[in-house]
Formats: sequence, C-alpha cells, structure tokens
Amino acid sequence: PCIDEPKAHVEAYIAHRLEREQQIIACIEGGTYKIREMVPLMYKDTPEFMYPAAARSVLAAMENLVKKGTVNGSNGVTMDSEYNLKVFTIAFGFGFGFRPEFLSKQSPRPKF
Repeated sequence: PCIDEPKAHVEAYIAHRLEREQQIIACIEGGTYKIREMVPLMYKDTPEFMYPAAARSVLAAMENLVKKGTVNGSNGVTMDSEYNLKVFTIAFGFGFGFRPEFLSKQSPRPKF
C-alpha cells in the first residue's frame, strides 16, 4: 500500500523500535538475560509459531543496543548469549545501570 504520510510512518516505526529496546532493558532488569526467554514475555499476544521470527527481531534490536553501548553479550551478539546492562561508574565510584528513558527527559538546570 501507498504511504500517504511518510514522516508520521517513519516516526511511528522509530517509536516502536525504541519501545522494543525498552522492553529488552526491562527484561534484563527483571532477570531475563537470554533472547529466547525474553520473546514469550515481549510477544505475549503473538502465536508461538511466530517466536523464531520474533527472536530474530529481538536479536536485531539487541545488536543495536550493543552497538550503542547499552548492553553486553556474553558471547557477542548471538541468540545464545546472556545479555547484561552495561554499568557506568561516575566520579564517586558508584555504578548505575544505563536507563535510556532518563535521556529523553529534560532535566532542569541547577540554579547557582
């Protein structure tokens, strides 16, 4: 079919990809570290026979998250890797898991 409003279509696609990345991060934060275990949680309304295709989609999103430095894979980016959030250490030595949703919020500048 013809796309009448390509800008809105592309924006919706990007929003969907970012939402999928947030689902992956939520799975990792919840203790699910393998793609095959994430798929049933992320695709609850999808028939099981579609899970292999869904897993490949999650793998593609995971590859992007690894490329962006958000997650690490135990054996690179593979279907069988265990994934963890990268931890960033700030000046005081405290480690914090990366939470991309914080980047989208505009923080007020401190007043001095």
